[in-house]
Amino acid sequence: MTKDDLAHCAAPLLRPIAYRTEMAMNQRKLGNHGLNISEKFKKPEDLEPGDWRRNSLRLQGENFQRNLKFAERAEGLARRKKRNPAQLALAWVLAQGENIVPIPGTKRRRYLQENVAALQLEMTLADLEEISTALPASLAAGPRYPEQAMQAMQAVNR
Repeated sequence: MTKDDLAHCAAPLLRPIAYRTEMAMNQRKLGNHGLNISEKFKKPEDLEPGDWRRNSLRLQGENFQRNLKFAERAEGLARRKKRNPAQLALAWVLAQGENIVPIPGTKRRRYLQENVAALQLEMTLADLEEISTALPASLAAGPRYPEQAMQAMQAVNR
C-alpha cells in the first residue's frame, strides 16, 4: 500500500472523527497528484531551471507525458466550469462535506483571489462523479516522492 492509497482510504474513515473533533482535513483531489503543470509546459525543459518540479519523479521522462495528459483532462473539466484546475480542486474538496476544509497555499495575492473564487463554484453530484471517474486517486504516473525521501518519512513516523 502506498501513501496515496492510504490517503484515499483514510478520508472516509477519518471523516466521522473529524466531525466529532471539528478537525479540519485537507484532501486534495486534483492538486495531490503532482499535476500542477499547465498549457504552457509541454515538456520538462519548459520548466524554469530552478523550478522544484524539475526534480519531481512524476514530471520526468515518460511520467511527464502521461501526467500532462491527466493535467489536460483536469484543465478541460475546469474550463467547462469556467474555472481553473486549482479552483475545481478546491470546489471538489468543499463538496466532500461540511467537516472537510481545504487548506490551499499560495505565494501571490492573485492566486489567493482565485482560490476564494472557488467558493462560488457549485458542484453537482454529476460533476463530482465525472471528476472521480476522469481523475481517480490512483491516476498519477510515477512515485510522489523519491525512495530515499519515503524511507526518511517512514523512519520519522516509527
